[in-house]
This record gives sequence, C-alpha cells and structure tokens, in this order.
Amino acid sequence: MARGQTFTIAWKRSLEVQLNRLVLFSLIALIGLAPIAVASEADEFTWDIDGDGKEAPLTDGLLVIRYLFGFTDQALIQGAVDSSATRSTAADITAYLDAHPGELDVDGNAKNAPLSDGLLIIRYLFGFDGASLIQNAVTPDGARTTADDIAAFLDARSRGGGSVEPPTEPPTVTAKAYFEDEVAGLIDRCVSCHKAGAVAGGTDLVFVPNTTENLDTNY
Repeated sequence: MARGQTFTIAWKRSLEVQLNRLVLFSLIALIGLAPIAVASEADEFTWDIDGDGKEAPLTDGLLVIRYLFGFTDQALIQGAVDSSATRSTAADITAYLDAHPGELDVDGNAKNAPLSDGLLIIRYLFGFDGASLIQNAVTPDGARTTADDIAAFLDARSRGGGSVEPPTEPPTVTAKAYFEDEVAGLIDRCVSCHKAGAVAGGTDLVFVPNTTENLDTNY
C-alpha cells in the first residue's frame, strides 16, 4: 500500500472517531438535560394547588389558607379538593406547599401568615383588585405593599383558568321585598295546617293588621 493511501485511510478513521465522539457527547448532553427540563416543568408553582386545571378560591385558596393556619390531614382537605384533582390527598397538598414556601410569601416580609398572605391569595382568586385586594391584609414591613405589587406577584404565578366571577355588591334587601317574595308561601303552609281536620285545625289563624311603616327599612 502506498504511503499516501495509508495517510488517507488513517485520516478517515480519525475523522470517524471524532464524529462518533461528537455524537456520543451530544447524546449524553441531551440525556442529561431531559430530566432537568421535566423537573422544571413539574416543579413550576401555580395557584392550582390541587392540580385540577383551575385556580379557584373555594378549593385552591381555601387549601392555602388552611395550610397557613396549620391544618393537616383530613382537616386540610375536607370539602376543598375538586373531584378532578391530581393532588387529592392531604399528603400531596402538604408536599406541594412545603416545596414552595417562598411562593406563599405574597407581601414579601419573609413570613407566611394566613391573615396576610393567605387572605391576599384567596381574595385574588375571588377576583378582588385594587384597594379591596390589600385592605387590612398587607403588613407594613413587607417588600410588596401596594395593590399593583401584590397583583403582579400573584399574576406571575397564575395560569388563569379561574372559575369564579369577580364579586359584586349584594342587592339591598328590604322588609317589603322580603314579605312580597317569602310570606305568600308561608301563609299557604299555615292555612294548610289550620284548616279543618288538619294538625292545627282546632286553633284559628288570626290576622292582625299593622301599618306599612318601616317596611322599606333595610335589614
């Protein structure tokens, strides 16, 4: 074999070795990165505490505030875990929240408290904003004390998917409206008991007239 041919074969073999090493190193790198990517996605914190795909005040918000009050076991999850939840046991919920203590410090005062951080979370999930979000729920020593700062922190950990409409003012109920809506049914029930042969048939129903004064007074 000529010297030139020997050199060419040796060069080709060296190139093949280098390419094989490159492929091997690339595979190792990809294998090493894959668990990191999966772990990162799995560890992402959101307000969907029970993992049902929704962020709701009477499940997720209630779980957070109970957790911050120190509830454990059945007392933590009773009536507060959706049927479609992927984290449905007290152990699952506790483990999820234990793993993310910093995410629950909403006002940034280095303490996780139910009547500040917990209250801010459940109000946020109910749709409160502005002054109604933070009123009497933000400690003065916190790093986040304004409604905008609090909302930005909460928004950053939200996927959306809430199931509750923002709260509205309850309608005013007057005595007059109550009587018009409710008493007609009550009278029907009374008459059915006091008629002849009924349970209270031996006693009379007596109507005592009264003035309409104060009927429009709010309860």
